[in-house]
Amino acid sequence: MDLQKKTLVVLITFLILAVALTGIFVSAILLTNYQTLEKEYMTNDLVQTVSLLTNNEKALSAIAGDWAPWDDTYDFVAGERSDYVQRNINADVFANLHISFLIIANQTGGIVYAGSYDAANRTIVPVSPALISEIRPDSPLLTVHDPRADVTGIVMFPEGPAFVTSHPIVRTDFSGPNRGVMIMGQYLDSSGVQGMTGRTDSTVEIIPVGQANLSKLGFSDEKGVSPSYIIQPESADTVAGYALLNDIYGKPALVVKMTEPRALYLEGISTVYQFILILLLTEMLFGFVMIFFLDRVVLSRIKKLSSQVRRIGSGEDRTSRVTLGGNDELSELAREINAMLDDIEMTNRELLSSETRFRELAENTSDVLFTLETTGKVQYATPSINRYGYLVEEVVGWDFSRLVYTRDRTRVALEFQQQIAEGSPLISTFRLVDKWGFIHWVEAKSTISMDVFGKPTGVNGVLRDFTDRRRAEEAIMLANKKLNLLNNITRHDILNTITALLGCVDMANTTKDPLEREELLGEIKDLTRVIQRQIEFTREYQSVGVNAPAWQNVKVILNRTIVNFAGSGVKFSVDIENTEIYADPLLEKVFYNLIDNAIRYGEHLTTIRFYYQISDVGLTLICEDDGVGIPAKDKETIFERGIGKNTGMGLFLTREILAITGIAIRETGKDGARFEMQIPNGAFRFVRDKKDEPKEK
Repeated sequence: MDLQKKTLVVLITFLILAVALTGIFVSAILLTNYQTLEKEYMTNDLVQTVSLLTNNEKALSAIAGDWAPWDDTYDFVAGERSDYVQRNINADVFANLHISFLIIANQTGGIVYAGSYDAANRTIVPVSPALISEIRPDSPLLTVHDPRADVTGIVMFPEGPAFVTSHPIVRTDFSGPNRGVMIMGQYLDSSGVQGMTGRTDSTVEIIPVGQANLSKLGFSDEKGVSPSYIIQPESADTVAGYALLNDIYGKPALVVKMTEPRALYLEGISTVYQFILILLLTEMLFGFVMIFFLDRVVLSRIKKLSSQVRRIGSGEDRTSRVTLGGNDELSELAREINAMLDDIEMTNRELLSSETRFRELAENTSDVLFTLETTGKVQYATPSINRYGYLVEEVVGWDFSRLVYTRDRTRVALEFQQQIAEGSPLISTFRLVDKWGFIHWVEAKSTISMDVFGKPTGVNGVLRDFTDRRRAEEAIMLANKKLNLLNNITRHDILNTITALLGCVDMANTTKDPLEREELLGEIKDLTRVIQRQIEFTREYQSVGVNAPAWQNVKVILNRTIVNFAGSGVKFSVDIENTEIYADPLLEKVFYNLIDNAIRYGEHLTTIRFYYQISDVGLTLICEDDGVGIPAKDKETIFERGIGKNTGMGLFLTREILAITGIAIRETGKDGARFEMQIPNGAFRFVRDKKDEPKEK
């Protein structure tokens, strides 16, 4: 008998078994319904418990909302009403308001009053250091600006979790300005929450997140919406519900655990067991016959075939093949499996060889090979991405535009969209920003990958870094510019001066008037000094751009420059953090020229101030003074060569030094002189400590 006929017999027998299976499926559905009903009841009870906590939290906020907008509190923070604490704050107030601590802080975070309630002794004691540490400028508790707003939520302390509320201190009519905040708190514990519910058929616990295994409980996203609910059986007799509550920082803080007996589910199990028992007794005889037949005719042979295939697939002996006696479809299947294993073995050898070659190429090339989705997300990148400070695992899933310099993102995004739409290859040049903020020039060559229907599925490409070549080109351009300028100075200016000098010499030789000759000799001397200054400037200008630009600490260079003017009587103000800018090594000369010009021509000058401002386009470094300033008609020309009261080269040289790294300078003063140096994004950075500064590229 072939396998087909055997299968028909098995199917007839299987119909009988289907009756029993139907009973099992029905039973499973019933148990599922009981579990669903149990979960709904438990969820409702848990929601009610969380609502009680929320109401208690709102009540605490309402109490603080009565105390903070109060003229007495407002005056107390300002240093008035010295009897405020004696008249309004005592142990009975803490007990009656059901609060655990009260803190009054000014706008800067300074503690005006802080007290904690000792319920055991009914006294007011100092608050814990951990609580004081939460009163810091960046804390949400101190950043409440709307007079009618508040920040209320859970805060975790070593003493335990607490409801904390913070209200701005304003006048009773909510007028300001805001003078600080009033912070009230109430510690939470399991016994207190149990008392709130008033339930005797369930238990409630408060568990800090640090003591709870959130992933084991089923909270897969610890930053989800608060509260989040999970219901799961705790044992055969009890079911537990868990609610995850966030703190005021939006991070998971507490797990409210509620445990109840599984009376409903246990009753359902009893009913299901009775149903299954009756069904099994009815079909037991038919089941035994079917199992015996299937095992002898089909199952034992399939099991043997499966075992052999599993052994080969596990790698114990990949060269062996399956064997199965008989002359039916199963034996034919065994032969087909052997043929398939032969093909798979050959294909695997080819794939392994190909994969090895590709991996060696990908891991040893300095270029970055990448694959993008049609949405622009990175699917794959070779390890050479590490040269930019990123790990492969880190960039996978990123939008590719995150790696592109801000000013190039729009163009690159449009080119990518056009490539997807047209399905054509693309060569694009743009700037890439590494993890340390440095900019690299790269060339991306990419092609579209498509499915069998011609629909784009992604982009495959390669990134090649040509930053060094770009810098070399810019250096050549800069050198040409300097050479042209120096040539102009030496050929045009000096020759013109020499022409005038020779004319004076001729006139001095022909005149017989001693006074006229003496006057001409004076002019010759002045013209000679002009040539001397022009040559000196040429020597000084040729140093601009000779050495490579570097990251330089503005504050350090300013302090070093100011020392040169210690005897000037001018007051200097440097309001600059540890800020570094990428500039020519002659940056110190820039600051020297600005200070020297201010002292020379400021007349009633008393103060020179340096500070900065940050905007979307970059950092603006400002040098301003309280001198006479610069006339409006001269603001556009003072940076030109030869313009000024002395040599006219100082501000011109200043502009040339800054322009080496793309820094622009302009004068915008009104009452005094004000020079603004615009430093573009990527050319400045803030450093905290010298030992932590990144290495210069």
